[in-house]
Amino acid sequence: MNVKLVVLIGLLNLWSFFVLAQPPLLGERREEIEKIKKEFVTNRINLTEEQAEKFWPVYDAYTQERIKLRRQVQKLKQSGFSMAATDEQLKASIDQMFELREKEFKLDKEVKTKLLEVLTVRQLAELYRSEQEFLQAIIKAWRDR
Repeated sequence: MNVKLVVLIGLLNLWSFFVLAQPPLLGERREEIEKIKKEFVTNRINLTEEQAEKFWPVYDAYTQERIKLRRQVQKLKQSGFSMAATDEQLKASIDQMFELREKEFKLDKEVKTKLLEVLTVRQLAELYRSEQEFLQAIIKAWRDR
């Protein structure tokens, strides 16, 4: 429990630095937060060294692909849903958004299968839970600043 508390406090401190950082430092802060997240997740799901060697490359690749898809959805929402567009253009944008979300869902299913080759079902469930708790801690730190 103490390790979790220390990691969480460190996370909250780094998040406040991340939010207050000037643009050139954002990349460095993001890397620090990712490092803390890795420590947090590793401890929460009790990864062995052997599991960690197999887990992190799969998880990191998944995370990057998911970020890419979510950015595409966000960009589409910002630019593709203009009320100045024709009905056909709006329908095409909506269809494209659903295609991107389907890709994200397929990616989630694929990575679940890959992760179950490395993790136990309980570890996978704890991974999902710890991701949510980590995100909530980030949001809380941002709101409290």
